Amino acid sequence: MDINPIESLAFSMQARPKLYALLLGSGVSTAAGVPTGWEVVLDLVGKLMAMQGEKAADPHKWYRDKYGSDPDYSALIERIAPTPAERQQILRQYWEANPTDGTEVSKRPTAAHRAIADLVQRGFVKVIVTTNFDHLIESALREASIEPVVLSSLDNIAGMMPLDHTNCCVLKLHGDYLDQRIRNTTDELSEYPDALNDILDRILQEYGLVVCGWSGEWDVALSKAIRRATARRYTTYWAAYGTLGEEAKRIIEAREARVIEIESADGFFEDLSGLVRAIGDYATPHPLSVNAAVAQCKQFLARDEDRIRLEDLVDSTGEEAISGLVNLPALSNLDGAVLTNRMRRCEDICNKLLAVAVQASYRSRYTQIDAWRNVIERLFQGTPQRENELVRMVMPYPAVLLTYALGIGAMGAERPEDLARILTFPTGRDVESWSEGRVVKAEENVGQCLRQIMVGMAGLRALGRYDAINDRLCQSLRKYTTGVIPADARYERMFDKVEVLISLCCGLQTKRDGESPLFLLGRFVHRREIFDATVKEIRVSLIREQDKSPFVPFVGDNAMDGLDLLDLFLNYVETTRSQFPYS
Repeated sequence: MDINPIESLAFSMQARPKLYALLLGSGVSTAAGVPTGWEVVLDLVGKLMAMQGEKAADPHKWYRDKYGSDPDYSALIERIAPTPAERQQILRQYWEANPTDGTEVSKRPTAAHRAIADLVQRGFVKVIVTTNFDHLIESALREASIEPVVLSSLDNIAGMMPLDHTNCCVLKLHGDYLDQRIRNTTDELSEYPDALNDILDRILQEYGLVVCGWSGEWDVALSKAIRRATARRYTTYWAAYGTLGEEAKRIIEAREARVIEIESADGFFEDLSGLVRAIGDYATPHPLSVNAAVAQCKQFLARDEDRIRLEDLVDSTGEEAISGLVNLPALSNLDGAVLTNRMRRCEDICNKLLAVAVQASYRSRYTQIDAWRNVIERLFQGTPQRENELVRMVMPYPAVLLTYALGIGAMGAERPEDLARILTFPTGRDVESWSEGRVVKAEENVGQCLRQIMVGMAGLRALGRYDAINDRLCQSLRKYTTGVIPADARYERMFDKVEVLISLCCGLQTKRDGESPLFLLGRFVHRREIFDATVKEIRVSLIREQDKSPFVPFVGDNAMDGLDLLDLFLNYVETTRSQFPYS
């Protein structure tokens, strides 16, 4: 069974980037509301008929009866507007967005244009030849932060830099609709000027060709140029929608082109871009370095279309860390040296995961945080519940590291709502609570689990001080945040703020379970200035913004409940300070 032509094209593009030029016709722009030549003809005939005060159900038949021939684009344009300048002004309406078009997306880049821009951005295409007058491909390229070299006139061609030195070149064979020198009559399309032929011949002989949206029927000069390029080095691919015309068949035969049957230009270029990307993903060496993983994370966060790729990166990075963690030797006696060594080993194994987590949470939009659900759940599920006390206390450390890393990134970007969302993620573990006189089992979330874990870890005598685990977290996570939180002082404020919010969340959880609020202690207990400033910020936000405050999810169902919980928290911290002086 032969390989599908589009797959063959994708393999060739991936293997030899920038060696295929695209030839785009009007069919690539129809989805944007830009009419084809025939649609322009029918519209102009209808307007001509209305101008003469006549009516007919079939403008085509009316024109044939009136003028004795079928409406021909070239003849009609010349009849309506004798000069190029007049033609340009009449025709520009067909390529510019108009509020009366009835759709907000009219005359804007389509999925095909954006997929082409993606191929250019990733270095697989650099030369685009088009017969279109519109600006859609240029707009798509600029949206992707690519500034193309646009050749739409002989003046442009005369002053162009060598083709090899351009990142992206758009050759507009028939001109630009804003320039009155556009080519759209039979005479204008029968022969190209020498300068235009020279650059076109070079492209057709040195590059493979991918044709889409072009019929070949009216562009005599272009058809001749394609057929005379006999010294071609790479295959021609013709994306065909519907029945091919006679001229297209002749060109395909002459160039021994491979035909790709398509449903639309949008679908074709999206499929092509996706296939090239998939081949590249398969060829990417794994595991990624820390810097490469962070770079990919930033790239995937920038585009909504890369949501699944972001999830795959997070899952694969998490799986790599989990695989390393499960191979750690079993623990027995947990003295200070063993504990310190185990924590250091966990930090080293989770190095890449934590680097990606900080960047992702700092740069994410709200819904993108959900990409971390699976990894968080797996790390918390790996926390043994029925092992001996020492093992149970130290095993959750990677899960705590990841939660803090995500929280610090989110707070560094001033998005407490993302931290609140993270704390509601499920851990996959059951938790029991009392409801109406009976025990109820529910799925434990991160906030509930953190309180148990941190209280247990703080109780390890080997740590020497109840808040030593918080100090270690602060120190070990610092290296991942320097790129997004450069100042040490601000980083420490963000770390303490994360711990205050986690502590409030823990108190809220126990309150909802029908118990007296139990808060999680942290470094903030002995860092009064930062603590007071953080609590003041939360209180002011609850008072001013009421239930719209981003801190409501940490303290209750509404701002009033939150203020009550905040007072209980302050009393709890003051009591702790008096009972456990800093040592």
